[in-house]
Amino acid sequence: MGNSRVNKIKILCVDDETSVVEALRRLLRENFEVLTATSGAEALKLLEAHPDVGVILSDQYMQGMSGIDFLQRSRTVVPNAVRAILSGQIELRQISEALNRGDIHRLILKPWDNDYLRIQIQEAVTTHGTLLEKNRLRQLAITDPVTGLSNHRFFQERLHELWRRDVGKSIPLSLLMIDIDNFKAVNDDFGHLAGDQVLSEVAVRLTSSIHEGETVSRYGGEEFAMLLPHTDGTQSRLRAESIREAVAKAQFAIPQGDPIRLTVSVGVATATSHADCKRPSDLISAADRALYRAKKQGRNQVIVADPTLDRN
Repeated sequence: MGNSRVNKIKILCVDDETSVVEALRRLLRENFEVLTATSGAEALKLLEAHPDVGVILSDQYMQGMSGIDFLQRSRTVVPNAVRAILSGQIELRQISEALNRGDIHRLILKPWDNDYLRIQIQEAVTTHGTLLEKNRLRQLAITDPVTGLSNHRFFQERLHELWRRDVGKSIPLSLLMIDIDNFKAVNDDFGHLAGDQVLSEVAVRLTSSIHEGETVSRYGGEEFAMLLPHTDGTQSRLRAESIREAVAKAQFAIPQGDPIRLTVSVGVATATSHADCKRPSDLISAADRALYRAKKQGRNQVIVADPTLDRN
């Protein structure tokens, strides 16, 4: 009996009338774990504590925050939850716009019919399961299986997203291309399992160095790409030097062997406007050329893209 609720889907019911949320609790508690709140603000706090909520059922007209506003804000907390408005008064245009934006999935009118509401909630639970599966497949599609980092596909998507958001408004965007020096020797001397271990450990160190809004992806092979929004050339060079120094000082464990030391070479490029780089691919090319020069000049160093050299 103590585990009877373990597998129950969580449903959050929000209404500023206590009698309504209690009626919903009684109706749904047999089949679901029901959470209740009497305001949008209270409900958002509940979602923070229960990120596995599958369905949210909210009144529209509440004090402080409307149901649509609450459900819109809830998307960032529980993006896979199915969101429904339960209301006796509706403005068709407002509801239609919210449906088109994806802020809500369903509209249920008060007073509700109990059997109809149960059917609607069960359909919402099924939709929630579909959203979870789509998200799982999406994560698999953008995740590198060796390092756990985002992969080249995600890097390209994120680069184009930041390009549209920032570079067109003359907000700087920097790219670090990071390559493990002499990585082939690791595979040759210690085997590919050791190589995968090293890639994974480097990924952990790179991830620990990023700030909010930044991303690091496995670009391919032993090369990583780090996107630094709102970061100019001077700042990005300092970040690259910090990463290079941290890797050079570290020891990397390998299976059935003593820890080894590694170095990385880093190419840095920054776009502050479309005058610097006309396309996202231009930023990649600039960072790649800088990385090539770092390798050619002895490895274990940071080179910043030089527009003058790049034109020659």
